[in-house]
Amino acid sequence: MISDLRDLRRWARVVAAGTLLGPRTQRERLKTLPTGFPGAGYGLGVFETGGWIGHNGSIPGYQSVTVHLSARKATLVLLLNTDVTHEGQEPSSLLARAVTEVVTPDNVYDRPAPPR
Repeated sequence: MISDLRDLRRWARVVAAGTLLGPRTQRERLKTLPTGFPGAGYGLGVFETGGWIGHNGSIPGYQSVTVHLSARKATLVLLLNTDVTHEGQEPSSLLARAVTEVVTPDNVYDRPAPPR
């Protein structure tokens, strides 16, 4: 799949709002289950952390975070050309956390490091 920042920005809002789905399907999709990490839940193809809804992804040498915070009408899209972790954390998660601590301090993106 090929997309750019503009595509992902639009997609983040669509995923969070469920505009391509019926209301019942979106409600089911957003029923998140605990992930084992406080403040983070995972639903049907989306996660929620700090009010941010969306997804992240990585392939060797590349990472992304595409999330939307409906309460603030805010969208965050990060694209990074790395997959080297820092103290067990993905750089995309660290950067998303740092940005949201400044921009939306009441809604910090805090996706914890995956278990090893």
